[in-house]
Amino acid sequence: MERIGLLTETDAPKRRERFTPHARKPPYLTCVSGKLLGTICVFCVLLYYLIISDNFQTSKQIFNFPLSNSSALSKTNDTTSPSTELTVVFHENPTTTELQDNQITVIIINGSDSSDEQITLPSADEDQLVQTTTVPTEAITNEPTKGTTKHPNPVNPASESHTASVHWQSTTKQSPNKGLKDADATSTLHPEHSINETSLTTERQSHNKDPDGIDAKSTPRPQHNATVATPGTKAKTIAPPVVPKSSVIKGFLVWTPECQIPDLDPFAPSIRMLFNKKVRPKCLQTKQLTEISIEEATGKPILNFKRNLTTSYSPGPLSCCYSEIIRFGSGNSIDKKFKFTNCTNFNKTSHLDPTLGSILVTCKNEKKSTVYKNIHVLIPQKESVRKRLESWQAKNESSRPPSVILFGIDSISRMNLIRTMPLTTKFVQNPGWFEMAGYNKIADNTFPNLMALLTGYNSTTAYRKCNPKKVGGLESCSFLWNEYEKAGYVTAYSEDAQDISTFNYIKVGFKKQPTDCYLRPVMLAAESTLTTSNMDGLKFCLGFQSAPEYVYDYISQVRNAYKGHPFFGLFWTNTFSHNSYYAPTSMDSKILEYFQTFNSSGILNESIILFFSDHGMRFGHLRQSSTGHLEERLPFFYIWLPPSFREKHPEIVQALKINKNRLTNPFDVHVTLKHLLELTGRATNLPKAEDCPNCQSLFKTIPESRSCEDAAIEDHWCTCRAFHNVNKKSPKVIEATLRTIEYINDIVKHANNGTVAHLCTPLVLKTITYANQEVIPHVSANSTLEGYQISFSTNPGGAMFETTVRVDKQKFEVTGTISRLNSYEKQAKCVNVEAVKKYCACKK
Repeated sequence: MERIGLLTETDAPKRRERFTPHARKPPYLTCVSGKLLGTICVFCVLLYYLIISDNFQTSKQIFNFPLSNSSALSKTNDTTSPSTELTVVFHENPTTTELQDNQITVIIINGSDSSDEQITLPSADEDQLVQTTTVPTEAITNEPTKGTTKHPNPVNPASESHTASVHWQSTTKQSPNKGLKDADATSTLHPEHSINETSLTTERQSHNKDPDGIDAKSTPRPQHNATVATPGTKAKTIAPPVVPKSSVIKGFLVWTPECQIPDLDPFAPSIRMLFNKKVRPKCLQTKQLTEISIEEATGKPILNFKRNLTTSYSPGPLSCCYSEIIRFGSGNSIDKKFKFTNCTNFNKTSHLDPTLGSILVTCKNEKKSTVYKNIHVLIPQKESVRKRLESWQAKNESSRPPSVILFGIDSISRMNLIRTMPLTTKFVQNPGWFEMAGYNKIADNTFPNLMALLTGYNSTTAYRKCNPKKVGGLESCSFLWNEYEKAGYVTAYSEDAQDISTFNYIKVGFKKQPTDCYLRPVMLAAESTLTTSNMDGLKFCLGFQSAPEYVYDYISQVRNAYKGHPFFGLFWTNTFSHNSYYAPTSMDSKILEYFQTFNSSGILNESIILFFSDHGMRFGHLRQSSTGHLEERLPFFYIWLPPSFREKHPEIVQALKINKNRLTNPFDVHVTLKHLLELTGRATNLPKAEDCPNCQSLFKTIPESRSCEDAAIEDHWCTCRAFHNVNKKSPKVIEATLRTIEYINDIVKHANNGTVAHLCTPLVLKTITYANQEVIPHVSANSTLEGYQISFSTNPGGAMFETTVRVDKQKFEVTGTISRLNSYEKQAKCVNVEAVKKYCACKK
């Protein structure tokens, strides 16, 4: 559907009738005969035009001209008088003509009259706001209204005589296969995105100083020229102002030539109505009979026995003992089993062997009934680890390198973190934290996104090089924790929800313990031995503690066990976020408490923290909402740098500020963590991410020209794409949908050498929910290439999918993965093949 200004063609006639000069009757039409009335009318006419004239002289607007291939700009007025709207559209044939002092004269057409008014485009300093002043005329649009509206489709400057246009023309050479957009091609957002209209204002955000006092300066963009004209007037060419690289248009997270990602309202009414505050289950409330402390002088663990609490469990004497939890498995169950050692009796506070691992404490009453069970996490002191650490310490390093903490929460988008965890969000907006607002996932679920971060491999390469379904397969991959171990770091990995954990869900897991400190055997023991309480189908309470507490307490436990030495660890939770988009509300205060403890205990002073998620909610009501498409693809990501690191590396601080509003992804994080290791001097010439050769460290400025293709992000997951709504009943949409269903059925038919096809019923089309057509950049006017994004449901079972299809004449191609938008847990129990589960409707 064509757009005129910010209005659709169907809306435009009404608005034009209301707001064009001829639709508003001037006062002299109300005059009647009579000298007195005539005098009054003349006075009214003079007053009327005096006011309009005054407005012409004093009214100003702030415009910012993004040097994107194309854009529709809205405005911020300092008057209630409506004004013309400027649009920016790229042309191909460049020109180098410039006017002196960056000033031009534009003829504004106002009904049948015209007047010469001057627009000034100042050459902005890097630390200044870029703005222009214009004179208001009668506009084709009214003022922005409150509430929400869908982002406009491309503006067609020729479609309305009252629209002034600015056409930026690039003076830089373009390669033949990557030319600029056609003159009429302008960008839109996904049509289902609901955006607060006031947030679409193109006023440049203020260029404030960082709390550390470092200016966010950057080199200016390549110079372009602009042609300014209104319908029926001669165009003139000017040079645009210099725009700082770090700036972004309000209403967008990323605004660069190849990528525009909108900043949607997390609290839009249609989304807010989906949310409730969740209260987490209460774990065992009885006071714990035992606890662990560390002896200051020796660092040895102490098992404290609180004899005064025994009556809470039994009126008579108790018999207590402890057993060590040991990883114990073989074959395909190598990473799925554990065992307890023989129980060691104790009846008082006891010192424990420092080489002892985590323990299960059991107490029985006189009737031999178990009345108390508790698991205490212990970090065993390993001789091999000590020798490795001492060898690096012997190098007499001037300072200890920072620890690296990967603090992860599954399935939380940037927007949902803001909604559900406001206290935590506020904390990570403090000085020293840096957000990557354009952080885009590269694949569907947790495993491929974390593998990209930890190994630099995409899913295809990971399964080829280190197949997680084979015993010992994962050991064939080089994980980041292997690199950090070689560099003298203690390594750690902890995760909750063992049935769906990253490396074990429909996978074998690790044959050998992957890190120095590995919590999985303890979590398996806790889930099967202790009293549990579920939240949204996952085991949340494990005895006296919640599963997330086991995971995040491990951070301090590892640090305290190896004081004075750096550690690298992944600490990941699923239980309070994977199955519910509003359950994170239950853990907001607890996560804040962890960060506050990190601050008070000194962890923030000695550690770099990555606080992040793998993707947003992938199924359910939120995913099917107006914001769900973007939310699934844009997880939250923050980096904490300790003060000493910021002082030593101001160039990194500067790069992170700029990269906040650039397109980034897990491959970049992989390269960043290798870059960090090189900065310590403990490693050199580490390879980049194999499956994204163009990806780079976040400690260096991401190129403004980056596209999803550059960042190895498939079309289906790319949030830079612009779409407009199309008829879901069109022949091409229907054909593309049917081809996608054929593709799905073919996957099921041939998966696992055809051994599971007999378990699943072939899918057929039920309904098409919506269809959007992509605005494809860098294609010629006579190109037949089209892109569609289609949501549809199938029978049997009502499975809901989203697909991205490229169409060239009669050739249909499904690009990348197909998203499943509703849960398939109950429908696909008959199969245990990951590639099939989301497509299978089990036969009854």
